[in-house]
Amino acid sequence: MLIKLLSWKKEIWFSRVRMSSFWWKMDYTESTFTIRCQRRGNCMLSSLRDSFRHIHQLLQFLASVRKTYFVGLILFCASESALPIVAAFVYIDIFNAAATSDMSLFWRGTISFLVALVSVMVISTICKYIYIMCVKKTMASIRRVVTDKVSVLPCSYYDRTHSGDILSRMTNDLNNIEAVYSWHFRSIIQTLLYSLASISIMLFLHWQFALFLLGMCLFSTFIIMRFSQPIQAIASAIQTQLGQITERAVDMLAGVKVIKMFQLEEKVKKVSEEQNSNLSKEGIRFGVKNGQLESWSYFLNFMNYSGVIAVGVFLVLNGQLGLGILIAFAQLQWNMSQSILQLGNTVVNMMSSLVSVHRVKELLDEPAEPKQILPREAIMYPNVGVIHDHAASAAICFSDVSFSYTSKATALHRLNFSISKGQKAVLVGPSGSGKSTLFKLLQGFYAPNEGHIYMDGKSIYETPLEQWRQSISYLSQEPWLFSGTVYENIACGKRDATEDEVIQAAKLANIHDFIMTLQDGYQSQVGEKGRLLSGGQRQRIAISRAFLKDAPVLLLDEATSALDAESEIQVRQSLELLMKDRATILITHRLSVLSEKDIIMVLRNGRISEIGTHQELMNGENFYKELIASSRAAV
Repeated sequence: MLIKLLSWKKEIWFSRVRMSSFWWKMDYTESTFTIRCQRRGNCMLSSLRDSFRHIHQLLQFLASVRKTYFVGLILFCASESALPIVAAFVYIDIFNAAATSDMSLFWRGTISFLVALVSVMVISTICKYIYIMCVKKTMASIRRVVTDKVSVLPCSYYDRTHSGDILSRMTNDLNNIEAVYSWHFRSIIQTLLYSLASISIMLFLHWQFALFLLGMCLFSTFIIMRFSQPIQAIASAIQTQLGQITERAVDMLAGVKVIKMFQLEEKVKKVSEEQNSNLSKEGIRFGVKNGQLESWSYFLNFMNYSGVIAVGVFLVLNGQLGLGILIAFAQLQWNMSQSILQLGNTVVNMMSSLVSVHRVKELLDEPAEPKQILPREAIMYPNVGVIHDHAASAAICFSDVSFSYTSKATALHRLNFSISKGQKAVLVGPSGSGKSTLFKLLQGFYAPNEGHIYMDGKSIYETPLEQWRQSISYLSQEPWLFSGTVYENIACGKRDATEDEVIQAAKLANIHDFIMTLQDGYQSQVGEKGRLLSGGQRQRIAISRAFLKDAPVLLLDEATSALDAESEIQVRQSLELLMKDRATILITHRLSVLSEKDIIMVLRNGRISEIGTHQELMNGENFYKELIASSRAAV
């Protein structure tokens, strides 16, 4: 008996829930079923809240053109909606004229329709121009804001975020937002205006018949909106997977040579097929839900139209309704049903686009890089503002500097050293010892957990980052050149550089003569990432940029390790001139190039284990001698 009772209760719950959520797949037990129902309701409510929040964000993006946009859009929608309404009244005159043989009614209806047609053409053209102009201005503003945001994000963001995901937000998601402004708002407003106007007119013509029709339309709208609810979650998954596919495409394009040389085509193809398969599955789910929505929409549309005709003919036969009014009702109902059908599709597409609003807003909400680095914990820095004697006299000074990317592992631990103007310090140590991290701290990409960094006696905590970085030139193993001309790539080293200064910098870097052999000289294109130039030529253009910047501190990160012997000799000549009278820190694994005058700092597990000249360090038993031995053995 108890088992039968539980089974009976389960069937009641199942039937009740199927009435309100029949498109959801449900697997349940007696103990969890009611909880699942409650969670579903919360999910729907949360989805609606998210949608309204995203729409509010879209309205904020419109900013100063918001009123103009909505005036133009509403007038355009009103003019587009007016024509079928006028046509309904024309049908009344024309069919009444046919029934009574009254030509005056026929001509009145025809002329009214022609006047309305011309008026709608003029008004809609002007209004569409106004609201589309506002859309284009708004999108230009959003793209500018997004680009500006990307340019001020801290390096830590780029370290944890794939460039493909950022690119997807800057392209696909912005295109989806533009679709909301251009099409989705338009469809919703036009449907609402036409429906309200049609209902008002039908109530005026025959309020009993209008109430019957209104009841059917409300039921149809309720069903359509219920079907559109689960589609937003699928749309969100699709946008996420599109971002992942973009990430994979960026990786493939950037590493195409590695893929070919290591014969990774099949592996890349397999990963790509897997991602596309997942996207296809989500697309099929989306199509199934959307297909269900469209099927119900067409079914309800047909049933509504059939109901209007059936009830209307009954009223006409009973003398309660004129034939012209029935035709007008049928026209208004059909157009309104089509609008509601289109509204269902619009809601689906808009929910997909609103996911893009969230993704763009997520990017814009990322904290920008601060204008000035602040101490992480004030209690650690009781003497901020106090310049120590050794810091005041040094070009670069690290005082008890510690840093960790995460709370679990310390990348640098209590570093203490100073470098004077004209002095060169060489960082050596195994991979992962903290050499690149030290450079990141010195360039202000990350803030120390503890300690102070000074440059010319000024603390990094008291100097704006823009001013701090203006004092540093950085050359990496693979210099970055922008897609543009040789001149542009050198001139970016100084904002207001003159042509003479650019040419002089190129001469100092021993690249001027080569540039003059190019067909367009300084206006020659370097290609994407400078691919039209050799490695040595790219490096010397980067050195020209550093000469032009004329910063007192120079950071060299394996600047010649990727060059052939001939190119390295030319680049080293330029570097020797560049390092003159500058404080220089050099990262290298090629210990054979060290000179006797260099100060050598040996990093090991984030600590400076030894410091001194080559001769001083070779006199004792230490880790540096092990590195030298390993270097010679490798040669």
